[in-house]
Amino acid sequence: MAWSFSGNAVYAATQLLVAVVIARLGDNVMLGQYALGLAVAAPMVLLASLSLRTVLVTDSSEKHPVREYVLLRAVGMCAALCLVGAVALAVYWPDSAAVVVVLVGTAKAVDGMTDLFVGVLQRREMMREVAVSWMVNGTLTALFMTVLLSRDHGIVSAVGGSVLASLCSLAYCIHTVWRPSYGPAWWRAAGRTLTEVRSLAPGLTSLARTAAPLGAASCVTSLTANVPRYVVGHSEGAGGLGVFSAVGYAALAANVAIMAVAQTVLPRMARLHASGRLCELRRLVARLLAGAGVFSVLATAGCLVLGGRALELLYGSGYRSYGPVLALLILAVGVGAACFFLDAGLSAGHRFRSQLVVNILALGMTLVSASSLTALYGLSGAAWSVVISILFQCLVKAALFRRAVSPHRAAAGKVPR
Repeated sequence: MAWSFSGNAVYAATQLLVAVVIARLGDNVMLGQYALGLAVAAPMVLLASLSLRTVLVTDSSEKHPVREYVLLRAVGMCAALCLVGAVALAVYWPDSAAVVVVLVGTAKAVDGMTDLFVGVLQRREMMREVAVSWMVNGTLTALFMTVLLSRDHGIVSAVGGSVLASLCSLAYCIHTVWRPSYGPAWWRAAGRTLTEVRSLAPGLTSLARTAAPLGAASCVTSLTANVPRYVVGHSEGAGGLGVFSAVGYAALAANVAIMAVAQTVLPRMARLHASGRLCELRRLVARLLAGAGVFSVLATAGCLVLGGRALELLYGSGYRSYGPVLALLILAVGVGAACFFLDAGLSAGHRFRSQLVVNILALGMTLVSASSLTALYGLSGAAWSVVISILFQCLVKAALFRRAVSPHRAAAGKVPR
């Protein structure tokens, strides 16, 4: 777990550094354009990714070979990139904003391919290599964007630097996964894979059907998280979106660290579920939820006292008044931590459809709350809509998980699917 935490901590720190660099060397409008690119690209990339990494890690019986995962993810990323480009052309944005959206989409598509190879490493429990891939991506992204912005090349060139950083991380992961296999035999096998795509179609179709509900659920989750940004961008403009995103990045470090814990325990959860040890699975999730609760209380209290000062140190004096917004977003991160752990527990048993239904309901709730609360209370209202949505998801998923691993099921030796 130490390697996973370290890798995610470095990645989170570099993402925060990117926001600080854009805000300090650029302005809120540039940061808003970058945030817009992430808000547009993330749901499309997640939908096309089908959350194959989670399926791969929990595929204890290795029903599908790795090459099927790689081919399906590659097709999905190409489709996502085309969709991002279509949206950028269809929506009336300033030229620079449209180019930024496409470049961010390209970086996220490359990261999507990297994510699958990270899943292979994760299933092999090579967490050091996983951590290094995150560190490479985050560090190079921050370095390239800082250099380009400091030389007045603008936000478009800076985001182009993030694409290059993502390609470097992908190259590292490909080399690490396939390094032991390099040689003439490996190249012949790769050639056969490309020429035998038609024969792989049944396996790819089966894999897509298995993963589709989880991919859709991930897409809906991303849409839910980005709805407040869409609303803020519409009502407050790119500058307001830049401020809201900057405050959100300050909460990102905790969020990414929590994801690291969830991804680290996911293989163990899958083994417990596959072996029918539901009582142990229930106790593991209970401990994780208790930790999330303690974090929520302490972190929110700390932000209420010191949040404004922290934002001032990061971004400048104009951000000090947004301390309460940061506290609300940190509270959402804490509740979201419980959601991550519950999602991991449900995913261990491949209970993907139930997650999709919950996420769709949460999306509808977020649309209503974000539209109404942002109009009344501005950025604070948008932050409250995030808290409300995640709290709803957490309560419903807790009930689903409790039912899935109820004691009478464990005693009967039933493993729900």
